[in-house]
Amino acid sequence: MKLNLNSDNARRFENVIRYGTIAEVNHQKALARVKSGELLTDWLPWCATRAGTTTIWSPPTVGEQVAVFSPSGEIHTGFILMGIFTVQCPSPSNDPNCHTVKFADGAIGMKFMPTNTNTPSPLPKLWRRIF
Repeated sequence: MKLNLNSDNARRFENVIRYGTIAEVNHQKALARVKSGELLTDWLPWCATRAGTTTIWSPPTVGEQVAVFSPSGEIHTGFILMGIFTVQCPSPSNDPNCHTVKFADGAIGMKFMPTNTNTPSPLPKLWRRIF
């Protein structure tokens, strides 16, 4: 079976998943714009880790590598999935037993799963209270 794509279908197919980097962030509206090649998206929502009765606010940063998912192929209806490690923004750990959070100021929080211990580094007072 031969797949026959006209120009509109080809465009939609290309837009289902696009990789790019965060170009702008509107924190008040929880929206961002993504640069993917020559394309600059409209303002799109990003996926939060949690957005129900438990919520987590961790907005994207300019330059962060992301993927834009547009199930219909119409990129203006898509959403942003964050968290793709790069050479410029590598993983803060490679230990499979340690959940690690690294902040922009260099503070790191770690939770070791097998021993269930917490090891905060020089963290802000509020973060230390959480651990």
